Amino acid sequence: MKIKTLSFDSISQVTLAILVPAGKGRNVHKNRKAHGFALNMEGTKKYCFDDGTVLEVHAGDIIYLPQGSNYRVETLQIGRCYAINFRVIPETVAAPFVFNSGHRASYAEDFRIASELWSRDCQANIAEIMSRLYHIIWSMENESLARFNNRKKNELIENAQDFISNRFTDRNLSVELIASYCGVSEVYLRRVLKENRLPSPIEIIRTARMDYAKNLIYSDMYPLCEIAFMSGYGNYSYFSRDFKKINGCSPSEYRDSILAEPAFHGKK
Repeated sequence: MKIKTLSFDSISQVTLAILVPAGKGRNVHKNRKAHGFALNMEGTKKYCFDDGTVLEVHAGDIIYLPQGSNYRVETLQIGRCYAINFRVIPETVAAPFVFNSGHRASYAEDFRIASELWSRDCQANIAEIMSRLYHIIWSMENESLARFNNRKKNELIENAQDFISNRFTDRNLSVELIASYCGVSEVYLRRVLKENRLPSPIEIIRTARMDYAKNLIYSDMYPLCEIAFMSGYGNYSYFSRDFKKINGCSPSEYRDSILAEPAFHGKK
């Protein structure tokens, strides 16, 4: 969502703040006289612009309508909406967009108060209406930033997990190497994983190595010492310690339990 051209400093005037009842409002708009935000309270509408842009708005969505735009509104399901129109200095050209809010009630309160103040037709209310508009824009900017940060964190987690999946058998794999690959510090990487209730990088590496080692043991093709090195351990004693810590038994005890299973001999 790009609303940087609609900064607090550039908004010069609020020209309208109303509640549009269900089934009311104009369907065709030519050379729109002001910028506007509309909060769709119920129903579904489709905005079709002259340049071919088509935006569908559902309950709880906020649509930005630029000054000078030409469009028609197709009502797919009727419902109320709030609208606040405003002008900016200098006049700017911007693209329409739909903002899918995760905090509908908070935005609805700002729109509702602004429309009620406007209906009183009192010049003293203009400052409060402007304040509500500022708060709507500020809230959208902050919600968008939070979503962007969450997306970046999810990308970081995916990159770290993919890197570990491809490199866990490398005995030189370290948290420093993972963080460097992801372009972040070790501290930040650990913090993001913890915020998302995920294991630490070391725990993820250890789990991947243990799962791989158990599969190798079950294959009955390699001695335990070789399996330790194949799983990314440079020392058998470390491998044995981690294996027992995670699985509750030593590698040899795990192998013996596998060999004792009738299903194992059937596999053979």
